[in-house]
Amino acid sequence: NSAYGNYPSWAVVKTSEMIGETSDKFLKEGEKSALRLHKKKSYAKKLDNLIRKIVPTERYEKLRQWNRARKRRLQLRQSK
Repeated sequence: NSAYGNYPSWAVVKTSEMIGETSDKFLKEGEKSALRLHKKKSYAKKLDNLIRKIVPTERYEKLRQWNRARKRRLQLRQSK
């Protein structure tokens, strides 16, 4: 039940255990970030449902494949 083991990190060598509370500033930032992500996912889901209704199934699957490939290319470019 150690705070030291609750948040393991591969990027930092912990030399001592630290116990404390998260500041209000970080809690508020986390809440805002979670809300933005929720809104973004909600919008994407609504858009996806609309596209499914408008676009034929075969075309929809082609669009999804194209978008996956586009995202992979973008991730590769950003990782360089």
